[in-house]
Amino acid sequence: MIKKGHYASANDMAKLAAYALHDPTFREIVGTKVKTAPNPEEEWDYKWVNKNKMLHMYEGADGVKTGYTKQALRTLVSSATRSGRQLAAVTLNDGNDWKDHAKLLDYGFAAYRLEQVIDKGAAIPNYPFVAASSISYPFAAGERDKVQLRLDLYGPDTTDYKLGYRGRLSYRLNGEPIGAVELLPQAPTPDRQSK
Repeated sequence: MIKKGHYASANDMAKLAAYALHDPTFREIVGTKVKTAPNPEEEWDYKWVNKNKMLHMYEGADGVKTGYTKQALRTLVSSATRSGRQLAAVTLNDGNDWKDHAKLLDYGFAAYRLEQVIDKGAAIPNYPFVAASSISYPFAAGERDKVQLRLDLYGPDTTDYKLGYRGRLSYRLNGEPIGAVELLPQAPTPDRQSK
């Protein structure tokens, strides 16, 4: 039973799908096309077929969920992964949802290309540090130049410093965090060691 005043938007469903897709068990379940199980009473096996057509019609589709409610009518939450990028699409009350999701995902893969923000081991200009890991982000056209950086240095008494980290470099786009890397001391070069 749906309680009055309780609702979820397409954006809410996209966020929920993005979160749930981090769970390997969830990914396996929603991405399974056909599941069979032995039938101890008969010679035939039980068989369940996933009704999500995206799994069959879209390259890289990960599944997620089909649905219907009286208020939203036909609903579809889908996801696809290509070249290390995973995108989600959501429609409510869409009579042509399969084709629309294919178009939405195609647009997302074309318009938001995955770009390297920083490489593991990259030197930090004007500081004796290197990045401890890499970050990639799917930028839209013109967004790469709008990234803001923030460097936070760790004091020698902090746990992070004692673990070998010297700071944290955070990246933001339009005020929203898009990633961060821990900073390690830069290894001395042979020129530095001889002086």
